[in-house]
Amino acid sequence: MVEAWDIGQVAIAGVLSLVIGYGGGMVGDSGSPLFIALLVFMCDMKQSTANGTVLAMMLGPMTFLGCVVMKDRIKVLIQPIAFGVAGYSIMTYFGVRLNTHGQRLRAFTTLLS
Repeated sequence: MVEAWDIGQVAIAGVLSLVIGYGGGMVGDSGSPLFIALLVFMCDMKQSTANGTVLAMMLGPMTFLGCVVMKDRIKVLIQPIAFGVAGYSIMTYFGVRLNTHGQRLRAFTTLLS
């Protein structure tokens, strides 16, 4: 179960996102590895939760301009997009919940080979 953040953690994450986003933009890096580490250590967050938080934070800025430019195409493809996002989200949830660490590692190495 994910716990709600207190105002201090929200403030820390907000400041970190500004600083790391600026620094990442300056060097051409997304800054996500540093942001994940700081969320884990400064906000006492589990690494998997920090990974998901950073990914969710990055998806909006990374896809916004593409959605604006392709808005007419997106209107035509909204149904397959919705089904794809929903199916991916549901299967990712079950994939994480149903596998233990060893099974995930074996599945990943099998996929790579």
